[in-house]
Amino acid sequence: MIKLFLIFLIYSVIKIGRIKNKDEIFNLNVEDFKRHACIFGMTGSGKSTTMAIIAYELMKNDITSLIIDRTGEFRNKMIKLNYSRIYYPGYNLNLSPFDIWEEENFEERIQKYLWLLDEFCKITWKENLSPLQNRLIFQALYRLAEKGGIDFTSLINECRRIAKEELKLWIEAAEAIASRFGLFSIGKFRKAFANTSISIIDNIFEKGIHVIDLSNLEYEAPKNLFSLIISNLIMLKLKREGFSNNIKIAFMIDEAHNIAGKDIKFGLIEKIAMELRKYGMSLIIASPNPSEINPRIIANAGLLISHQILSSDEIEVIKKHAYTSNYYSGFEEIISNLKVGEAFIRSIRKPEGEIIKIGIDEHSFLIV
Repeated sequence: MIKLFLIFLIYSVIKIGRIKNKDEIFNLNVEDFKRHACIFGMTGSGKSTTMAIIAYELMKNDITSLIIDRTGEFRNKMIKLNYSRIYYPGYNLNLSPFDIWEEENFEERIQKYLWLLDEFCKITWKENLSPLQNRLIFQALYRLAEKGGIDFTSLINECRRIAKEELKLWIEAAEAIASRFGLFSIGKFRKAFANTSISIIDNIFEKGIHVIDLSNLEYEAPKNLFSLIISNLIMLKLKREGFSNNIKIAFMIDEAHNIAGKDIKFGLIEKIAMELRKYGMSLIIASPNPSEINPRIIANAGLLISHQILSSDEIEVIKKHAYTSNYYSGFEEIISNLKVGEAFIRSIRKPEGEIIKIGIDEHSFLIV
């Protein structure tokens, strides 16, 4: 029994770096990631390196990681690893918003398609679909689903047809829909949002580190929609499999403020943070500015990692959730004076916090 316990301890360790001014490795534990994690810091302060090291260490503990990479930075780090897979939208990964919820009945499926498009608008343009746009899209989706196929080209054309032939007063709403979703009906964007590969989600749950490189999508809108689709597919798979006491997958979102912003109340990523821990997901988000992240996500994170931040307002957000007795009085000075590659780390098991030099020799290939 003692031997088994020691083996568990060895393989549940997550090596992060060295405690500053000490020749001592700082370890987290797999359990620390069950309550989710937030990584903050200015551009160039070391957030991506920290996230890459966490993914590598989780992999050593037989935990799969999926990284949403908006800039291509993680592709360059992880492509060297034999157990990593890189996915490129429109090349080796296509995801259609109209292939989700296939097991739902007809009308529920249409309602959820509409919800996803509305969520996309809320995240990307900070406003929901108008009531007219909502009703017009619903009718178009309903008719297209009856015919057996939906894509953005057919959706836009059907909205225009309904507005022109049946509800002429809605032509303006149809053109607004075309303006918001028209990009997804042309060129590489049309290909990226084509029919979803049936096996793709099962592949992503295979052991290793999976990186979805969104950099080739160029614009924020398609990156947002692709992120929402993959988030929904993962959530559905985990819920189908049922509750789990163990982490099945670490879902890592870089530049998370784009889809988990402070103004997005009760959005998809907040729902994931609130609900999916019991299904075996560890949510790990990174962003330069904590004030731009939904505060309920930060409040429910058990692990907080902060690299250098100079803004007093941004540091105050972290301070509010760090509640550490050792560093609280001088917290702003500590965070603002961190060097590149250093971070303040606070976990539930170590609420006093530590200043860490991120990375050890084993991680040198990730520190670039």
